[in-house]
Amino acid sequence: MRHERGATLIETALVAPLLFLLIFGLVEFGRYIAMTSTVTNASREATRYASGTGTGSGTEPRYADCDGMRDAAQQFGVIGQPNDGQITLEYDEGPGTAVFLTCSGSSVAASSIETGDRIVATVSVPYQPVAPLVGQFLGPITITVQTIRTINKG
Repeated sequence: MRHERGATLIETALVAPLLFLLIFGLVEFGRYIAMTSTVTNASREATRYASGTGTGSGTEPRYADCDGMRDAAQQFGVIGQPNDGQITLEYDEGPGTAVFLTCSGSSVAASSIETGDRIVATVSVPYQPVAPLVGQFLGPITITVQTIRTINKG
């Protein structure tokens, strides 16, 4: 009887670290998926805001309202919400063309944007595992999502 209790203790000591690694791995995987979803939605919302009609937060059109696009990107998600420095907003003229304008201030000149130009929203958020066991295997990762929409000045 004493021999069986000792065997159970040894078996538990051998299996427990693997069980904890599995549990922490599942928690970190769920956290990673939640952050990826947040970053994806942030990028989508910025371009959705820009492709809408009407005026933005001020008097400029929505496609020229950089602050409005950033605010729209930051409205969604619980984990990993991007800050202003993690959101890049650029304009190009279509596939294979160079960026001709970047949102660096609160707005851009609406006259420099034509119907058919595209808004390119790139959101990059760092992911660092909080569980030390998983962090040793995975390390830091940057989650980057880019969404593109065509602008209709209509």
